[in-house]
Amino acid sequence: MDSFGLIKLSDASEICKKCNCICYSIQFQHNFKNWTSGNDNIDKIIQNTQLSVHEDVSKVLEVLEWIPYDKLYNITKDDEFGKVYRANWIDEYISYDENDKSWDNENQNWIRNEYNMFVNLKSLNTPNIFTLEFVNKIKFERIFYGITQDPETKNYMMVLNNICERCNKICNSIHFQRKFIDWTSGNNDIDKFIKNTQLSAHEDVSEVLEWMPHDRFHDIKYIAKDEFCEVYRANWIDGHISY
Repeated sequence: MDSFGLIKLSDASEICKKCNCICYSIQFQHNFKNWTSGNDNIDKIIQNTQLSVHEDVSKVLEVLEWIPYDKLYNITKDDEFGKVYRANWIDEYISYDENDKSWDNENQNWIRNEYNMFVNLKSLNTPNIFTLEFVNKIKFERIFYGITQDPETKNYMMVLNNICERCNKICNSIHFQRKFIDWTSGNNDIDKFIKNTQLSAHEDVSEVLEWMPHDRFHDIKYIAKDEFCEVYRANWIDGHISY
């Protein structure tokens, strides 16, 4: 029996002393050797959240994970101070199936449903603040998925649900953000100007600008020309965003 209260059955199998079976806590522990944050305190707190779940699916949904940085992509600064970022997480958080099970015995892996999900990344000012009390405070305010580390800056970052830091919910600005990867004008200044109008549209979309692909217009006809530009009229297939 080791420090986690496991009873060894054989070299390949262990059961939980509390559950008398290979519960979720055991599945997590089997993977401990495959990851580390590089910080003993962070490792310990993540592992403690995983070792406390046992057979409780609701607790599985609340565990923290070590999330390798290469499992995140489209990482974009989300505030002017560079402390909050948005990204896509390839794996998504651990979920459960129609039988309320979170472990897939056939594939020997956790069940995850929404791959490439949107998340927020928030810098930890110092790893020393990462305590159980700190984790509980963050969980009271947000959905807290785990910790990652930027390999270049070495900064640790919390991986949180993708909501607006101002509104504390998925507001219009978040919906616009999620589309930023789908378009570009080809001009950084124009892109930035359009995005800024969208990022300020938390509850009101009446003044946002959009990038409109030319193929979304038809019956384009020249009208006039002045010293600044040429004027055309056209039919816009999509129409403006309504509210």
